[in-house]
Amino acid sequence: MAGRLQDKFAIVTGGGRGIGGAIVDAFADEGAHVAIAEMDEQTGAAKAAEVKAKGRQSLFVKTDVSKKTDIDAMIAKVIQTFGRIDILVCNAGIHLMDPFINTSEEMFDRIIATNLKSQYFTSQAAAKDMVQRGEGGKIIVVSSISSEVADPGASAYCVGKGGSQMLVRSAAQELAEHNIQVNAIAPGTIKTKLTEWYETQEAADYCAKLVPAQRYGYPKEIAGAAVYLASDESSYTTGATIVIDGGLMTQ
Repeated sequence: MAGRLQDKFAIVTGGGRGIGGAIVDAFADEGAHVAIAEMDEQTGAAKAAEVKAKGRQSLFVKTDVSKKTDIDAMIAKVIQTFGRIDILVCNAGIHLMDPFINTSEEMFDRIIATNLKSQYFTSQAAAKDMVQRGEGGKIIVVSSISSEVADPGASAYCVGKGGSQMLVRSAAQELAEHNIQVNAIAPGTIKTKLTEWYETQEAADYCAKLVPAQRYGYPKEIAGAAVYLASDESSYTTGATIVIDGGLMTQ
C-alpha cells in the first residue's frame, strides 16, 4: 500500500534529531524521499542513512541556515539530486535565553538569523522551484506557542517565533494562486535536546502542574501533523497553525 507521501521529494532543515528527525522518519515511512539540511554532520549523515535503509532516496547537506548563501547552495544541491522539491519543512532553530534587559545584540541577531531569517529565505528558495514547475507544493514552518505566549527570559526567541507566524500568513496569501500551501506547527513543551531544561525535575514538575495533559510531549507527536500538512489531505489548509501543546494554551 502506497504511503500518503509516496515518491514526494522533501527537505527537512534541522532533520538530524529531535522534532526534525521525527518528521524525517515519518515522511520516509509514508513513502517520501528526504533531504536533511543540518549543521551536525554526525546526526545528519546518520539520519540520511536511516532513510536510505527504508528504500528511499536521501542526502545530507551540511547547512548553516542562518546564512542565505548556505541556504541557496543547499536548495541547488537538492534540486540537482532530486530534480524537484515537493515539500519543505523549516524546522532548524535554537533556543537561547537571557532576561530582556540583558539580551545582547549578538544573541538577538543569532536567534533571529537562525529561527526567522532562515525560514524566510529557505521558504523563498523552495517556493521559487515550486512556482517554476507549476505543480504546487507544501511549506511547513515549525513555530512555537511562544509566538503567542510570552516566555519569561526568552524575549528574542518569542519575537522570532512571532515573526514565523506572520511569515506563514504572508507567504500563504501570495503563494495560494500557485497551489502552494504554507502552514505552521506550534509545539508546546516538547522534550528535545534543544534545551537541557527538559532533563530536570523542574521541567517534569512544571508540566505536571501547568500542562493539562500533565506531561511534556515528544517529537513523534509533532510528526503526524507534519505528515498531514505535507499530504494531499491538506489541500484546502493554508496560512493555518496546528498547535500541539497538551492543552497548555487553554490556560
